[in-house]
Amino acid sequence: MDFINQLARSHKSWSEVFETANPDEVEKFCTEHNIKLRWLKNDWLEMKQSLSPLLQHPVSKEIVWFNQAHLYDFNPKLLGIWGFLTTKLFYFRRLTRLHEVFFADGKKYLVKIFTILWIL
Repeated sequence: MDFINQLARSHKSWSEVFETANPDEVEKFCTEHNIKLRWLKNDWLEMKQSLSPLLQHPVSKEIVWFNQAHLYDFNPKLLGIWGFLTTKLFYFRRLTRLHEVFFADGKKYLVKIFTILWIL
């Protein structure tokens, strides 16, 4: 799964998130943590990381679902229907969206998938 975060001046800036004004330090951190980054217009930073939704539990060694994709995409279960609709209106333009989730093949992670995961 691909998780995309965008940091813009209208929210917490990249320098606040990384606690540095040095873009080289940000790039170094991202490289060390396998995070692809792209500097965008207006001092925006886009970060993209591909992660497996499955991990091996360190003690039991079971394969477990460990995924917080629902926190990276606005959805009605997380925000409630009115919060969801308001958020969708506020972040209508793609470049104003803070978080997005995609499958590894680039297809958008659908809200109905989140709905199924919430009931599991």
